Amino acid sequence: DYKAAKLKEYSAATVKTILFGLNKYLEYIGCDLRINNKDLMAHRAKTPDELLTMDEYLQVLSAVKSYQDDRLYAIVETICSAGLKYSELKYLTVEAIEAGLLVLPYGVRKNRNVYLPKNLCADLRKFCADNGVYRGSIFLTKHGNFPDRGNMTGAIREACKNTGIDHK
Repeated sequence: DYKAAKLKEYSAATVKTILFGLNKYLEYIGCDLRINNKDLMAHRAKTPDELLTMDEYLQVLSAVKSYQDDRLYAIVETICSAGLKYSELKYLTVEAIEAGLLVLPYGVRKNRNVYLPKNLCADLRKFCADNGVYRGSIFLTKHGNFPDRGNMTGAIREACKNTGIDHK
C-alpha cells in the first residue's frame, strides 16, 4: 500500500530510491520486513521519435551492406534485432547462438537473459561459417581483439548520414 501511495505522488525512479532508503533503515533497526522494488523501472523509456522505424532500420542496413563489411553488418543487425548495447556484444558467442539465448552479467550475482530471434541466429550462423568462427566470441578481429567502438560508431553514423536519417 505504501509503494502504491508513493507511486501516485512520485515517479518510479524516485519511489525506487525512497524504498531503497527505507529498506536500508529497516535492515539497520533489525526488522525482517522488506518492500520489493524490483518491479519499478528506473530508466526512461525512449520516445517514438528517438526510435528507428522499420523503414529507417532497413535503409541503414542497406547502407551498411553497401560497405561490404560483413562484421559491421552483423553488428548492426544484432544490436537492432536483439536490443543489445555495443558493450554487450562481447558476450555473444557461437554457443549462445546455438542455444538462442544470451546470458549477460547484470550486477552482482545477477544475469539478464536475452532471447535471440531465430532469423538473427540463422544470419549469425552464416556469418560464423563464412568467417571461420567455430567457438567463442563471434565479433573478434583477426588479432583476437574486439572491434573498436569508435570505428563502428563512425561507420554507422556515416551510413545514417548517407540515408538521410538523423544519426544522433
